[in-house]
Amino acid sequence: MTLREFQSALAEKVHRAGAETATRSLLGFESGGEYWLVDLADAGEVLPVPALSDVPLTKPWFRGIANIRGTLYSVTDLAAFHGVEPTPIRMQTRLLLAGTGSGNRPSNNLALLMSATQGLKALATLEAVEPPAPTGPAPAQPWRGECYRDSEGRTWTHLLLPMLLGASEFLDIAA
Repeated sequence: MTLREFQSALAEKVHRAGAETATRSLLGFESGGEYWLVDLADAGEVLPVPALSDVPLTKPWFRGIANIRGTLYSVTDLAAFHGVEPTPIRMQTRLLLAGTGSGNRPSNNLALLMSATQGLKALATLEAVEPPAPTGPAPAQPWRGECYRDSEGRTWTHLLLPMLLGASEFLDIAA
């Protein structure tokens, strides 16, 4: 391969990578009246809510343990974790399996309870906006990433799942 062929091939790869970034899609879901986006690489499976086993002496936002195909998952109600009314379990309520481990990442077997899924959202169809200003002395939430607005005027927040899963307040479920 000549240098010119190498440079041409490299330029084509860079161009394709840019196109992939422009058409990048995130999983959209609703929780506690907020709209969230999560990277597909960070998300595991989305499934209907199975029976949950209560765990005594835990915080109200920790909804319990779910047995999913023989593997136990701890279930957190994302809305209640953010101080909103707990998510009622209805037909459209779903679990997002998170921290299921892919590649070199360890498995944490965590699931987030969400009101409903909203499908895949292409970043190219969303407009970047400033995040809303925090009200009151709310603690920092580093898992809240960039904000976007869709054509219907809804604001979407990018959920930085690794940041949430590593946050001490998220991991501290003891009441």
